[in-house]
Amino acid sequence: MHRRLAAWEAGAHRALHRLHLDRIRIKMLVFALVATLVPTLTLSYHSYSMNREHVNAKISEELRNASTQTAREFNLWLKERFYETRVFSTSYEVTENLEQLGRGRDAARQASEATRRLTEYLASVRAKFTDYDDLCVLGMNGERLVPADGEALRSRLPREWAKQIRADDNVAGDAYRDAARNKPAMVIAVPIKAASGRLLGAMTARLNFDGIERIVQGFAVGHTGGIHIVDRERRIILSSAAMGAPVLSTKVPEEATTKLLDSGDATTFYTDRQGEAVIGTMRPVSVIGWTAVAEITRQEAYARVLRQRNIALVTLAGLVIVIGFTAYVLALTVARPVERLTAGATQVGNGDFDVQVPVLDYGEIGYLTRAFNKMVTHLREGRDELAAINVALETLSVTDGLTGLFNHKHLLQTLQTELARAQRHKHPLSVLMIDVDHFKQYNDRFGHQMGDKLLADIAAIFKRTTRSIDYAARYGGDEFLLLLHEVASADALMLADRVRHAVAATQFGPGDHEVTVSIGVASYPEHAETVEALIASADAGLYKAKRSGRNETVLATEDDARRQR
Repeated sequence: MHRRLAAWEAGAHRALHRLHLDRIRIKMLVFALVATLVPTLTLSYHSYSMNREHVNAKISEELRNASTQTAREFNLWLKERFYETRVFSTSYEVTENLEQLGRGRDAARQASEATRRLTEYLASVRAKFTDYDDLCVLGMNGERLVPADGEALRSRLPREWAKQIRADDNVAGDAYRDAARNKPAMVIAVPIKAASGRLLGAMTARLNFDGIERIVQGFAVGHTGGIHIVDRERRIILSSAAMGAPVLSTKVPEEATTKLLDSGDATTFYTDRQGEAVIGTMRPVSVIGWTAVAEITRQEAYARVLRQRNIALVTLAGLVIVIGFTAYVLALTVARPVERLTAGATQVGNGDFDVQVPVLDYGEIGYLTRAFNKMVTHLREGRDELAAINVALETLSVTDGLTGLFNHKHLLQTLQTELARAQRHKHPLSVLMIDVDHFKQYNDRFGHQMGDKLLADIAAIFKRTTRSIDYAARYGGDEFLLLLHEVASADALMLADRVRHAVAATQFGPGDHEVTVSIGVASYPEHAETVEALIASADAGLYKAKRSGRNETVLATEDDARRQR
């Protein structure tokens, strides 16, 4: 019984014959090529799209980071200048001489001397701090007190500057071109107050942007990218790129500004001041209402994507005939291990180093899998070693290597923090300043190694005789400082005696040598309200203990406290 072929089947055979695709080997080859080409092209297009999205996300992140870092650095720079200017204004030379200018007796002679001293002080500050091109002191009615040529600074302050000064606010003027340097500058002012709190005037400073300009230039993205500091009038104050125009004469286009403001935290496409298509983002400089703009040309931003697309197309065209049949035969044996490797790499990329891909192949894929597993093992071990090293480095950075106590720098930081906490919660706080008696003679007699061992042994006594919440540090040389949390002067004095007796009862060095210590005690708020005054009061008590014959504990007196205040 003969069965006739369906019409479609007969037509397909005739078409294959005309295309010389009768042989099974050719059919499988064409099938393999088609099976390879279609998904390959699809994946290539998908990869191109994903790569473009990835590059777009990366460029956006880099621009956001650059603008954010620039805004943060400029904010920090300007806050530091305000802080420094306030420090200058609280100097004894400033407040005392300004008060001298206002006294009546011998007014002319006193005013002349006060003016001279104040002028010399401002000149010395300008010489030491390169961010300041000029400094002057203004009266609250705008009169120039020191120096006499301060009119240029006063004229650059905002109209309501005196009102802001009286409100104890910082004052910042608009940026302008400094004709002498042909560079942008700005004028700031802070209040000058006497110790009693009386307003004496305003410390006014002209700032240059040299320091922050160098920092801004380091944040530019790519070769054509730019970082700009822009004021409220859209003028470019600072830029990482060459402006090619007079200072402060270049503005960000209004349309670009509108797009940047509307985009918020995201990046946006716009045309820059030179008419070139760019991608950029904006961040506010919160201190004075300026903005930081980061941008890069679209050509550079997407050049890598276009180059990779062209390379992919050329490579695909050359390899598709070669790999088609091979891909068809080996797809299963290659794809599965690659998928496992991809999944493992994704886990590693997400920070999970506890990955072990099974090895089922003895060829290249197997070798790659073993290399991947080895690499992940090294990464995991390196991460653990780095964490241990970081812990050790952190410990070393705050520890005195000889005694094992905290070091001087960490002491001052901790004391500042604890004093602020004590002031906030209205708790007492005490410090013991301790000095080893006749340490030099001990060192000369037994040698430096025994002297070092003595300091380490005494440090161990401090740890045994104080509470776990107390803080022991080596202040320097043979001096130590104990910080006692929530301990008033009476209890601190008792603890100091306990420490002193513990040292005296211990035998040190060859021949069981006896060593004593002298201790000065000071407490907050009884003796001082600042770190410097608290340490100085305790040091005064220590000095008295030394003068009293050593091996003594002396509490700072009210006279000591008044002197430190």
